[in-house]
Amino acid sequence: MLHGAQRAFAACGKLQGVNVVDHGHVLCLRGKIDPAMFISVATLRDGIKRNPYVIVSGEGGYVDSSFYIARMLDAYDPVPVAGDMCASACASFLFLMGRHRVLLHCGDVVMHSGLWSIEDVLSRKSSDDLKQRLIADVWLIHDFYNERQISLDMINKPPARIQKLLDAGKTVFWPWSINKLRSFGVKGIVSENDPDEVVPHDYAEKCLAHKQ
Repeated sequence: MLHGAQRAFAACGKLQGVNVVDHGHVLCLRGKIDPAMFISVATLRDGIKRNPYVIVSGEGGYVDSSFYIARMLDAYDPVPVAGDMCASACASFLFLMGRHRVLLHCGDVVMHSGLWSIEDVLSRKSSDDLKQRLIADVWLIHDFYNERQISLDMINKPPARIQKLLDAGKTVFWPWSINKLRSFGVKGIVSENDPDEVVPHDYAEKCLAHKQ
């Protein structure tokens, strides 16, 4: 699986957006996760083979788009592959598709704290329209994690040092070790890295530059 994931990541190269390559055996998802990405996946879905490697890469995006992309691709029994930065919704949704997932050496899967409870949403000074959309997002998040039997602590309870920064109003991304991800219920992780290693945020860019 590692060898196949390495080849798939190389096949996607620097392609941006949504691309189906290697005769449908590889799906490249790189960039912002938004309605445009969802529609592109829906448009290209007939060209995707079963059990494809799905290269997931980007700094995140919309909760609902992430949920719908994952729901659509789950039917193909995908193998998500992180070979560079996969942050926020990419890490919290797309990397969790399917039954297996691969973290290559330069993969940088990092979480981002958000509004994950109805109480959080109601406490905001926002319009009713926005609050309704955010509450719907909370339901999607809970459904997604319950279906996969993954603990929401993965995104709700960051390390203490990260929580202090969040409490101070800073925007922070953070990684977990592979074994920590497993402890939250993330199954089927295959990786080239030490399972107890916690790579720093922005690891991917430096790692890939070093490999070149």
